[in-house]
Amino acid sequence: AFVLAAILCFSLNAVAVRGALVAPRDLPNERSLHARPVPRGGGVGIVCGLCAALLASDGLGLVVALAVGLAVLSLADDWRSLPALVRLAGHLAAAVVFCLVESSFPPAVMVFVILAVCWMTNLYNFMDGADGLAGGMAAIGFGTYAIAASLVGETDLAVACACIAAAAAAFLWFNFYPAK
Repeated sequence: AFVLAAILCFSLNAVAVRGALVAPRDLPNERSLHARPVPRGGGVGIVCGLCAALLASDGLGLVVALAVGLAVLSLADDWRSLPALVRLAGHLAAAVVFCLVESSFPPAVMVFVILAVCWMTNLYNFMDGADGLAGGMAAIGFGTYAIAASLVGETDLAVACACIAAAAAAFLWFNFYPAK
């Protein structure tokens, strides 16, 4: 599954870089490391990697659905520059749904988890314009999550995290300086 995730992500980004896909362009600004416009939407390949993980595991349907929903929101932001409040509402909604359906946390812990998920989601938005940073953090972070989940016997979660890490690593081919 993780090989499929890497191949899907690499292939989609290769097609986008060659201009065969219509994709919004990221124009350089004061926080960008690139000097010329580059395609946006590289995360689509990473989401395809996540969907590959769904094929290889059971019980992650809601998590994958919420992640795909957040990816659609982010892609809409790439195309239309959505207001921050709209994006934040989407992040909060996904976190709340996850906590209400998938957890048995006490209410105080749920509030912490919801805030943490929103914070991490927004953190990736800040890293987005720096070549290699968001992709590198995803590859390292989800690779570490995969190892941790494997060590405690959570095979489905380990496979899902390994798929995201593999897709993020494939994305880095296009995202290291200079981003393509």
